[in-house]
Amino acid sequence: MANKAGATSATDCTQCTKGTYSPGGAASTCTASNCPAGQYANKAGAINTTDGCTQCSAGTYSPGGAATTCNASNCAAG
Repeated sequence: MANKAGATSATDCTQCTKGTYSPGGAASTCTASNCPAGQYANKAGAINTTDGCTQCSAGTYSPGGAATTCNASNCAAG
């Protein structure tokens, strides 16, 4: 979680969205995830760069990084 603008206490935070993470503490923003190619960031509230990275299913692909979905493959016949 990252510190929220206008926070009224030390624990007034906002959850990072899919494709981002925060190690907590005094972090004021969420940072882009860095999933390996073939995986996508599938977890809100991730705590490190690869937390929540999930393998794409057969017939799909992902360049990795902060991608939050896998895309349909378009392989040639044969």
